[in-house]
This record gives sequence, structure tokens and C-alpha cells, in this order.
Amino acid sequence: LVKFERVVEFQTAFISDIDNTLMKINETIKGLNESEMVKAKSVPIMKEVITSDSFKPFNTIDSIPVGIAKDSLVPVTFDYKKNVTTIISSNDINLTYNYVNNLLSVIEPKKTFNKIVIDAINFFDGFDYDISYIDEKFELVIDKIKELDDKYQNILSENNMNVRSLKDEKDTLCILIGFEKFYGKLSQDYKTKFQELLRNSSETTKISFAIVDVPANFKKYEYETWYKESFNTNYGIWIGSGFTQQFVLKSLLSQSSMSNIENDYGVVVKNGIPLVVKLLNEIK
Repeated sequence: LVKFERVVEFQTAFISDIDNTLMKINETIKGLNESEMVKAKSVPIMKEVITSDSFKPFNTIDSIPVGIAKDSLVPVTFDYKKNVTTIISSNDINLTYNYVNNLLSVIEPKKTFNKIVIDAINFFDGFDYDISYIDEKFELVIDKIKELDDKYQNILSENNMNVRSLKDEKDTLCILIGFEKFYGKLSQDYKTKFQELLRNSSETTKISFAIVDVPANFKKYEYETWYKESFNTNYGIWIGSGFTQQFVLKSLLSQSSMSNIENDYGVVVKNGIPLVVKLLNEIK
């Protein structure tokens, strides 16, 4: 059976006596496989384990592997540089663990950009990656990132605020887990510093934040000016089921197939367009 807009039937004949058909088919398959004739491409199937081998090599934060599209079976990457913040969310923070773990696994060996993990909720029992990891004294990490931003601002001021003058500077990707806890532990002065850091980074595009938390912990800030300026809710990643009921990421489409997806799947939103993806799951 062949299915186009409708099912198309066709008839064929046995290639040998009925009693010898299976043996003859197997011999024919073997002979064709050993020949040098041009063969049709294999029908793509969704792999059980999605590894980084399914993606083109990358060295920048604008093409980091996410997973394989459910319908088209093509590799899907995400541009963490496009916006100063990227929301990674789920109905249950624990459902984001596998994706975050696999994200860290694929970016760890890359020396072409800086990587920082800020863990405000003790997300990891043990952190085994060769990546800068902070789970306390968050005001100190704000100061550290601010030093980078100050460096970029100085370069800009020396070059008539030409953003191209920063092209040789490394990008920095900060993965912030537990946004509400992190922000809540900052003093008012450091909240202001963090907001300023986000504003500056929106202009320089050199420091980006992947921010992991549940929807309710974003919602309480959604009407604040600094949040609306720095959080583009038309881009982000949703893990597991419940996408059609959530309110943290905006979608121009709403399909029932997105509401009950398995936990190893997610919805990648780019410019408001959602795409169901089987997420990287090499690391459990």
C-alpha cells in the first residue's frame, strides 16, 4: 500500500513458484545489496536514543542541538544567542532534568564559548561537568558576569558603540536553574544589577541566559518592565505534556497533539511557531 492524499493499492506477481518465494526474495535482496546499483534512501525512523551524532558539529551557541522533529524526523537546533533569555519550562521542574543534563553534555567540550551553571534549587545531586558551577553566593556570580559586561561596554565605547567590535569576544551561556529562588535571594541592589545586565546583554548579544523554572515562577514577574524587555516568550522550550495549557510561552498554533506528549519529548517554540521534538536523551 502506498499512501498519498489517499491510499493507493497495487498488485504484483510472485517472482518464483509459491513454495520457493521467500528463499527467492532473500536471494534477490542479497544480490541487489551486493550490486553497485543506486539504492533508494532508507525510510527514516525515530531513534530510541537521540545522540549528538545526529547533528552537524557546532561551535557557537546559535545552533545547539535540541532533538529530532517528531513529524519530519529532521534534527532541530536552538539559537540561544538570538535572545538574552530563553525560557526552558515544564509543569514539573524535575521533567527538565534530562534535557538540561544532555544540554550540558553537548556543550561541555566546546571551548569556543564560556559556560556557567547557576543552580538555585540543588538541581544536581553531584555536578560532574567541567563547567563553572555556582549553587550559592549568587551576588558574587552577578559581579563576575558584570565584569564581562563592563569589558564589552568599554570595547563598545572605544568603537563608537559599534557592536561588530565585539565579534572576536567569546559568547557566554549562563544556564540558570530555579529563576525565582535565584532572583529572590538577591538584594534590591543586585536585582537592579541583574536587570541592568539583561538590558546591556540585549544590546551586545554576548551574554545569554537559558532560564529553567515552572510557569508559576515566571508569571509573577510578567508585568514588570524589565521582564517584558528581556524575556521573549515567542521563543523557548517546553518539556513534557501540558503545552496547550501553559501560559509562559506564546504559541500561534494550538494542536491537541501537543497536549499529551511523552516526557522524553518537548515543544520547541521559535517566533511563536511550536514544533514537537524528541529531545536529546543520550544521558539519563
